[in-house]
Amino acid sequence: MTRIYLLRHGFVENPEHLFYGPAFVLSERGKTQIGEVAQDMVAAGVQPAAVRYSPFQRTTDSMKRFVETIACSDVHVDERLVEWRVGAWLDRPLADFYAATHYDTPEWTFDPAMETHPQMALRVLEVIREMCAAHPDRDVVLISHREPIVCTLLALQMLPFSQVHDIACPIASAWEICFDGDRLVSAKKAFDRSADGHAQTMG
Repeated sequence: MTRIYLLRHGFVENPEHLFYGPAFVLSERGKTQIGEVAQDMVAAGVQPAAVRYSPFQRTTDSMKRFVETIACSDVHVDERLVEWRVGAWLDRPLADFYAATHYDTPEWTFDPAMETHPQMALRVLEVIREMCAAHPDRDVVLISHREPIVCTLLALQMLPFSQVHDIACPIASAWEICFDGDRLVSAKKAFDRSADGHAQTMG
């Protein structure tokens, strides 16, 4: 059984409520959260053969804190795990993004310059397929962002992307996806150190 863990980065200070851009760093609170997730994984017997992470700063910081607790010799950045590609919306007020797209409502629409949910899922699924082939019957940790993780979970379970807000993926939480070869066996949220939620924040 190959176990893929989709880990969302820890807490980021964002007092201006912007759509997190690439330069947002992990806060001290976020570092603690990721360290706690890593400790929980150790206690559960997780032994990652590989760690892949998004190049954004908050996910890079999360990777560094994670591997301080769980040693892994195969650790590499992967551009396909990057945040939702939303064009010029990054680093702009979330209120403006929501006003333009209604993304915080069931009637959300896409800006034509934005990556679609299926496109997001496809790039992460490529990483998952490669990791399953390279590390059969091992554990792999992928550190990414909410929307790429959630869209991947929906695609794997053949659920509609309209359920994008219904999947629990708070900061500093990890979903465990189990494969028998290339066959999906199960998907569940296995670890959660968010403490105070933030399940619907972007990033």
